[in-house]
Amino acid sequence: MRRYYLFLSESPLDQEAFSKALACFKIEPEINFVSEKGCYFVGDSSFALAVEAALHSLKDSRIACLISHDQSYFSRKTLSEALGYFPNRVSYLSDIFLKQMSFGDFGYLRELSSIFRGLDKELLATGSAFLSSGLDIQRAAESLFVHRNTMTHRLDSIYEKTGLDIRDYHDALLLELYLKMSPQR
Repeated sequence: MRRYYLFLSESPLDQEAFSKALACFKIEPEINFVSEKGCYFVGDSSFALAVEAALHSLKDSRIACLISHDQSYFSRKTLSEALGYFPNRVSYLSDIFLKQMSFGDFGYLRELSSIFRGLDKELLATGSAFLSSGLDIQRAAESLFVHRNTMTHRLDSIYEKTGLDIRDYHDALLLELYLKMSPQR
């Protein structure tokens, strides 16, 4: 699954040291430096633990990493929150949403709604059944009286329309927050 690893540093990022730290942990992606304090690369979810280890190795830096489905304005805005909440750690959009909600701030709900707004009722029901089944495709398919392949196709459709693969825990949590917290859909 394709993921954007977005980075933001509190001070100018030493590009060479940053690249070497990632390489020490066998991560050698094409890093795109977008500013003196920010960069990103695209990779799969398996890099998360190695990225966190690399961040911890950069002892004199304060850097946030946000794993996201895109690099939109919203993700970049969330990245700046991650720097305050989780420096030198890897975080996901769901981590930031939960942290904000723990402070009583539900401002991200609008952004979350914009991600799922384009899904029709059938796909929302599919996502809800999948969550209710504990992310078990077969059980979700049985609960909806559809074939497993139909369920897989619908989950693929959710991914195509939102950029989120709810077969991944962190993306599933975003859908769960949306379903539980949004007013009438």
